[in-house]
Amino acid sequence: AGWDDEARQAAKSDRLLGAGLGFHWVLDKKPDGEYRMDDGFHLAARTGVILFRTYDFQMSLEGGYLVTWNEDIDRAWLLSLGIRP
Repeated sequence: AGWDDEARQAAKSDRLLGAGLGFHWVLDKKPDGEYRMDDGFHLAARTGVILFRTYDFQMSLEGGYLVTWNEDIDRAWLLSLGIRP
């Protein structure tokens, strides 16, 4: 007995894709050891997957890249793992 199309579709994971624009505060450590607070607008791009979406809980795995336009043009790679009840 095979699965029908609806059951097959329900067993798949969902993909995520997104972007955002916002304002970001950054705490920078300078070469002389001093810390300095900086801020600026940022642009973020994210992608990921939602796993176990047909169960009582879901897991998400997301990655992304963030650029903050400030004096130093700060950049960051993001990786997050989430569990949703």
